[in-house]
Amino acid sequence: MCIQEKVIFHHKYRSVVIQLLTFTRAVTMPGIPFYFTFQSHNLHSQGSSLWLLPPPSSLIEKSLLNLTTNIIPSSLPHVKKFPLLLPHLTLTSGIPDSVTDDEGMARQEWFESLPISLTRPSIVRFQTLDIGARVTKKLTLRVAKEGSLVDLAIQLRAMAVEGGSRKAAEEWAKTTWAPHVSLLYADTNIEEDERLEAMKAVKDNGIHLEKNGEEPTEPTEPTYAGWEGGKILWVDTRGEIGGWTILGKRDVKVRGI
Repeated sequence: MCIQEKVIFHHKYRSVVIQLLTFTRAVTMPGIPFYFTFQSHNLHSQGSSLWLLPPPSSLIEKSLLNLTTNIIPSSLPHVKKFPLLLPHLTLTSGIPDSVTDDEGMARQEWFESLPISLTRPSIVRFQTLDIGARVTKKLTLRVAKEGSLVDLAIQLRAMAVEGGSRKAAEEWAKTTWAPHVSLLYADTNIEEDERLEAMKAVKDNGIHLEKNGEEPTEPTEPTYAGWEGGKILWVDTRGEIGGWTILGKRDVKVRGI
């Protein structure tokens, strides 16, 4: 058995050099706050969340970090403050406070007991760039809701939120869950011309979108369409974004590989 941490490439491999400093190491240590700066004072999330991250130090992780910390903020100068957004896909949220507030070994044992085991690798596949109304969904890469990614979300939702009910988790995945990777948290509206500008930045940064409204062409440079496998973070997402903390980290495992 091994951990699947393979980046999906639309074309051949290329090297991307980005100054990450100690950012990725800092945000992967349990209990360390994110230290986001944010201009909204009324964002409060219910419970904690499970996030799926790209494979550590992969090209797709570096590309997404470059977009969220450099390119997207600089293209929207009218937004005064930006959080240091850690690129992720939320597998489920709303984990009860009774679990999140457990101390020490009890909390860790609960996290380790979650069924993160698949017969096929979970695949994140980007489709298009959306704009939304919620602070955490102002600018998002829509992700295909399919295959083992859905299986993983249902498994975790059933055990973490729905009291073991797979039926309830399946209904949630079908009617409510909209997998995405946020590129921007902001307390402002994003206009269509800004979305198109951001879409160009996404493409120029090596990310391929399947439904970008353009005629399909053979890319002239290597691009990535998403990622495979990765890490799962358990994050306390209650209260202000600046107070969010990482509670635990696990690998996505595939049985029989």
